[in-house]
Amino acid sequence: MLASCQLSAFYDDTVETHANVKNVKFYFGALADVSSDDTSKFQASIDWLSTNGGGDLIVPTDPDGHLKKRG
Repeated sequence: MLASCQLSAFYDDTVETHANVKNVKFYFGALADVSSDDTSKFQASIDWLSTNGGGDLIVPTDPDGHLKKRG
């Protein structure tokens, strides 16, 4: 039980959560395929977070956990 309390205290002290959490694919229209250039979608999401007090940007991966990139 003591270890659980210590872990909880460490987590609470080191992890910051944000009210703004946006998924670049869902909210900003990134296609996340190998043929599309999603640069403008990423920039729009970064700009939105910057204008709205910061936050977390979620970048989804494929089911294997890999980001897709153009060759």
